[in-house]
Amino acid sequence: MCQELCRSEFDKQYFGCDVSKTMNFLTEQFCKKGFTERDLSPLTVRELSDIRHTCLIGCRPDCIKLKYPYTVQERENKLHLETGFKDRKAQILVVLRNLDVKILSHEPFYAESELFSYIGGLVGCWLGISVFTFTDVFEKFVKMVVVLKGNYRRKREQAKIRNRKTEKGITEKRRKEKRNRKSPSDVKEV
Repeated sequence: MCQELCRSEFDKQYFGCDVSKTMNFLTEQFCKKGFTERDLSPLTVRELSDIRHTCLIGCRPDCIKLKYPYTVQERENKLHLETGFKDRKAQILVVLRNLDVKILSHEPFYAESELFSYIGGLVGCWLGISVFTFTDVFEKFVKMVVVLKGNYRRKREQAKIRNRKTEKGITEKRRKEKRNRKSPSDVKEV
């Protein structure tokens, strides 16, 4: 298909119409009887050939090669009525018996639900646990992290409160000591 499209694009540029009868989407693109080449410069023809060659190189090989069963029948060539000589023509008759059309469509490899079940099956086979067990373990882990974080915050708050209390206690002791201290004028000489 890719190669046909490359050739088709070249023909449209070179002849102004499509010479091949395959891969055309519009009948207006077909070349009419008696068409001639366009008058193009050799440089333009070379550029078009290079573009076609690059396009053909970029194509992957055909994924399916269609093969048709055929039979060859050889017949005696009849004499031409007017000249009496055998004509040098071959007649090819192509009969297609089955005209079924195959529609190719793309479907994603997995839908979301299929992907979830596929991953769950792999985890179950490889690790020996089910998805439900895995989610239960994950849920317990999250709860444990939340509890530990709460404990850490509580301990930090308690430590701050203790520090404040000890600082208050120290400052109150100092105040009392200052009050209880006697000034040198208060001291009596004996």
